[in-house]
Amino acid sequence: MQAGFSMLEVGAVQRKNQINILYKNILDGAVAAIGYWFIGYMFAFGSSAGGFIGIQSDLIFLQSIRNNAACDDNGENCGADDFAAFFFQWAFAGAAATIVSGAVAERTKFEAYLIFSFVITVFIYPVVVHWGWGSGFLSAWGALDGPLLSRTETSRGMIDFAGSGIVHMVGGVAGLMGAIVIGPRKGRFVGGKTVEFQNSSTTMMALVQTVRCCRSSIPITIYDVAITEGKTGDL
Repeated sequence: MQAGFSMLEVGAVQRKNQINILYKNILDGAVAAIGYWFIGYMFAFGSSAGGFIGIQSDLIFLQSIRNNAACDDNGENCGADDFAAFFFQWAFAGAAATIVSGAVAERTKFEAYLIFSFVITVFIYPVVVHWGWGSGFLSAWGALDGPLLSRTETSRGMIDFAGSGIVHMVGGVAGLMGAIVIGPRKGRFVGGKTVEFQNSSTTMMALVQTVRCCRSSIPITIYDVAITEGKTGDL
C-alpha cells in the first residue's frame, strides 16, 4: 500500500517536491511501526476503559506478546497470531497516516508532518480501531449499553469488514482537516485566479489506477481476499 500511495502522490505533485513526498510515504511506515509498537497497539486492543480506549500496561512495547512468543511444552500456543495481528494492524496504521500525506502534499514542513504521523499512529488511529475492531463502544463484540449496542450475542454494533469506516475514514477526515487548516498550496491562487500546477507524472497516477482496476487478476484477487479476511480474523 505504501508503494501504491507513493506512486500516486509522486505523480500528482510538482517535480521539485517528488523526493519530499517519497520520504514522507516511506517514513510513515517507519514512524507507524515505532509508535504502534510502543503504545498504539495497547490503545487499540487493550482492556477497554469505558469503551473509549484500551488500557493494558503489559501491551506497552508488546510485552505480553513477547512473553508468550515461546511455545509451550507441547509445541503449541507459540503466539504467532499475536505477532501477526500486530504486523497486520501496523500496516494499516501507516496507511491511515499516508492518506493524509497526499491531502496536504506540498504544503507542510517535513518535521511537522513527521510529528503528525506519530500522533495519528500512536493515538488517533488506535482509539478509533478500539471503537470498531477492539472492544469499544461501537464494536459488535464489545458494544456498551443500549438497545442497539449491548454486550449480548444479538448485539447490533458496527462491523467494519474492510476498514472503510476505520482506516480510510480516519485518514480521510484527518486529511480534510489538514487541508482546511493549512489552506491551498503557495501560489495556487493569485489575484483571485487559479494558477495551474503541472503534475510530474500522469503515467504514475494512471498506473496505480490501472492496477487497482484490474481486480480480476489472480494476484490482486488474492490480495483483496487476504486484506478483507485478515481484517475480520477469518483467514
